[in-house]
Amino acid sequence: MSIINLYDTLPPALQRIVGKVDWPPMETLEQIATSIKDGTTVGASDGSDRKDEAASSHAWILQARDGSEIAGNGPVDGTTKFRNIHRAELQGQTALFIIVSLFAKFYGICSGKVASFCDNQAVVRKMKRGWRTFRLRHTKGPDSDMQAILRATLDNLRIGHNITHTTDWVRGHQDDEQDIRSFPKEVALNIRMDAATKAAYELPQLWLTQEFVSFFPQEGCAVYIDNVKVTSSLYSTLSEHWHMEDARSYLLVRHGITDELFWNIHWPSLRFSLKKFSYHRRATLIKALHRHLPTQSKLYKQGRIAMSSLCPRCLHAEETHDHIYCCPGAEAVKQRRDDWKELIKQLGKNRTSLIILRAWQEHLLPVIGLPPSTDITATRPVIDDDISYMLHYAIQDQTEIGWSKLLLGLGSKVRISLQSSIDSQNPRAPQRRADDWLNSTIYSLLKFSL
Repeated sequence: MSIINLYDTLPPALQRIVGKVDWPPMETLEQIATSIKDGTTVGASDGSDRKDEAASSHAWILQARDGSEIAGNGPVDGTTKFRNIHRAELQGQTALFIIVSLFAKFYGICSGKVASFCDNQAVVRKMKRGWRTFRLRHTKGPDSDMQAILRATLDNLRIGHNITHTTDWVRGHQDDEQDIRSFPKEVALNIRMDAATKAAYELPQLWLTQEFVSFFPQEGCAVYIDNVKVTSSLYSTLSEHWHMEDARSYLLVRHGITDELFWNIHWPSLRFSLKKFSYHRRATLIKALHRHLPTQSKLYKQGRIAMSSLCPRCLHAEETHDHIYCCPGAEAVKQRRDDWKELIKQLGKNRTSLIILRAWQEHLLPVIGLPPSTDITATRPVIDDDISYMLHYAIQDQTEIGWSKLLLGLGSKVRISLQSSIDSQNPRAPQRRADDWLNSTIYSLLKFSL
């Protein structure tokens, strides 16, 4: 019987959480066990998430004072919607302490201490604060199943083996600044784990990300929708699932958005951006999106004003929803021109491609009643055939959705692929995900609409 046999007795789902372990010789394992008893063991973990590859990974390491160590890495399971960097980082710490529990059980450790380090502040805060209650409403927060396993593991170590822990934050990617040999032990271990998460993507198929996530007894209960486990945002996920058909029917009637167009719109970026506004500004944006703003025309038809439905700024036309964006009043035009300049400035800060900016200027300026741009970049040609085709497809897609709706966050998904392709050909492109660019862009567009 060895600690390896003890690992083999773990349920397959827990083995996937731990990952593929590089088992050292028995003498090294004994040194690590002694170090845990002495309270001199240091652990570190890291996580990685590659949305574009639909894969995530984690890595962990335990090192004794004399340098003896055990390490492992492996996949982070789940669908792209629920699998994120928080889950990957949390799983790294969970795997680390599951291994500590195996040491405690096999070597009969009665007291000890482990110092762990992680470069994700949200995970560190949770482990420092702990879990004082264990209710459904608390354990169905972000990656609740992983939190439940970690909590149970730490409680078992504390109560059953008198093993305590400390968890502290360490700044990641410090090797970009200087040589790894000049760092303290915890920083060097974190840097090594960062490399190990990347190596995990090259593991055999058995140890790669899969969509299905098992039920764990520690979590008490789990919710699956179409065989997909809900591990975060339970309330909003169930609400979206229950009301999706009603919402799609409303969008079809109100905005003419067919089933095909519905799936062509990038809804997550709109949701993300709306949450960044205060409640009253968010309410105004949603009213504008669904054409429910209290315009003079609407109020006049409802009998809530008796004088006129004319726009109070230009006094030439009815103040309808569309008129708000193209009112010819001098003050209104000046405000839109200033807001447009600020929008272009923000899009530039987001490193939006000039090719995309050119297309938006061409199609959005008429919508807001401003003259065509005289910027030299607006006439820059598109050279690459693939990008040219993608741009044509994105413009066609947005035309079907409606360019005025782009100002309110309803944009084509194709823009993500277009910006990503342009970034891939630019050696000086920012290190970011295209989804992050789109989130920032939609937020800027919504600010313009306000």
